[in-house]
Amino acid sequence: MSGSREVSLSEKIGAVICVVSPLESIFTDLTSDDRILVPRGDDPTGRILRPPETARPAPESRGRRARRVLRRNAPGLVQAAANALQLCGGSEPRGRRGELLRGALSAVSVAAQLANSRNIRLGGDGADQVSIITHALNCLYRLAPDDRLRRYVLSTGALHLASSYFFSGVAKAWGHEWREGTAVPRVLRTRSYGNRRVYGLIAGRPAAGRLATYATLLWEISYPVIYLVPRPAARVLLGVSAFFHLANGPAMGLWRFVFAFGALHPYQAWALDQVERGTDGELREVALKGLAAVGAIYGASLLYSAVNDRLAEREEAAGGREYRARNGMRFRYRVHGAAGAERLVLLENGWGGLAEEWHYVRDFLLAEGLGVVTHDRDVARLVERARRAGLPHEEILDLVARDTAEFLEWVARERGVEDAVVMGHSLGGEIARRAACLGESGRLRSVGLDPTHPDQFVSSPAQAANVPQLEDFVWGVTRPVRWGLSMLMVPPLSFASIPAGLRRRALRKYRSRRHWRNVLREWELIRGAFAGRTSASSIPAAGTARNTVVSAGRGLQAGREMEPLHRELGGAGHVVVPGAAHHSIFSKAKYARQVARIVADLPRRGTEG
Repeated sequence: MSGSREVSLSEKIGAVICVVSPLESIFTDLTSDDRILVPRGDDPTGRILRPPETARPAPESRGRRARRVLRRNAPGLVQAAANALQLCGGSEPRGRRGELLRGALSAVSVAAQLANSRNIRLGGDGADQVSIITHALNCLYRLAPDDRLRRYVLSTGALHLASSYFFSGVAKAWGHEWREGTAVPRVLRTRSYGNRRVYGLIAGRPAAGRLATYATLLWEISYPVIYLVPRPAARVLLGVSAFFHLANGPAMGLWRFVFAFGALHPYQAWALDQVERGTDGELREVALKGLAAVGAIYGASLLYSAVNDRLAEREEAAGGREYRARNGMRFRYRVHGAAGAERLVLLENGWGGLAEEWHYVRDFLLAEGLGVVTHDRDVARLVERARRAGLPHEEILDLVARDTAEFLEWVARERGVEDAVVMGHSLGGEIARRAACLGESGRLRSVGLDPTHPDQFVSSPAQAANVPQLEDFVWGVTRPVRWGLSMLMVPPLSFASIPAGLRRRALRKYRSRRHWRNVLREWELIRGAFAGRTSASSIPAAGTARNTVVSAGRGLQAGREMEPLHRELGGAGHVVVPGAAHHSIFSKAKYARQVARIVADLPRRGTEG
């Protein structure tokens, strides 16, 4: 029977991790209190750990705790039992009944792993996914009625391993630390995946760190050539793969990857034998069908992207009005509850934000009797045109602020409202401050929610260190859109708090080319106007006189250097919302209520002082 020995070896290797991992999880739950979690109302996943001092549960007896942990890990126990039977079995199954039994054990293992994945508080990793796929392939092989189907299964496993290494290398190559050759030393010095002894060997040897980083990249990206080189070289490459995982086991604590990926190496060895013998027809067929399936999926994704862009554009145009400002910005906006309101509030998104994320603040402002204007900032045309004209980024940012002020003053005049406030989050907070300074009427006021400070990348080492990560983030997260794969984009966790009707619209916008085109152009402004600074510069008092700053308490605790920067921006007042984080200050109801109250309590126009 073709490949039976290889599949048996795969079953044994894969069973090891499926026995150890559930037992390790049970031991961890028994020795650490797994009840210290954020309530589901605050975090939809229920997986983010909460500070122990604010979430200490009531004590429980050992017996009760053991019963609770065992109930919670029941799928893991089933998984361990099924794989223990695999390990206890002989090297080869006895007859057709033995094959069916092994196939059933693999099927039970797959089902148990899928069920147990819900209990993994911080999510799974590549080893979990590869383990599930390997057991599924082993199951299909044992249950296959003829040898031809078995060869298809073996070919699929071999090609899956090759594609896993290749795409892992491609994904790494997008990171600046991998391209600069510093990734491996940086990983080895971390607490989670580091090793003090190994890091000590390369800490003072930059060449060794670069060699390890580039060798890893080269090996992963070039792995598919294993099918094209002579057999001795192919065997060496397969041996390098095994050595790679065996070295990562003790060096980085990735023992689970040793067995998860190692379980597919027998499949690869079988495929290399077929290539050498010239009996690789099924391997070629599976590869061609796989490429055809990838092409079909990619075509469907391109169609989805085009339809999604069209629907997002149509929904935005149908639900609101449009205003074109003097410098080229286009405002598609919605006005909420402005009839009879004495104050109008324009909500400015942070970098990459969407108007739907303000729904709590909007509702609380409406409850205070204020009018609200929401829109998604569209700076792409203005930035591209100004860039071609050779304007510096600071001036471009001022043009954005001038258009924002012009737009709000126009809406206020149209609605007959004299008191207008522009409130922005993060980058939107800095745009709001500038709009209040540059507005022609001289009557606008601004509120910044945890706003960006022009000097924060100079004054804060932590913020300066974030620039390369932000660069990688913006290019990484926009890659699916640029490649026509927007259907693969997973929305952030903050979307879970958005009502279902708004969430659908927000998701369409989040996956649209227009949204991410603006994200890229705004990143150019952030990098050029702020991150490119080499020294701090004081902001004149006139630039902050109409600005109130509302800081996130947790953000100030994490970066103390931001507090004096926020105080400098808050010429009209500085308020701290305790417990709020940078995003939750407006996306969570309990903080949004406080923000709305602060805006409502601002002195009415003409009564200041």
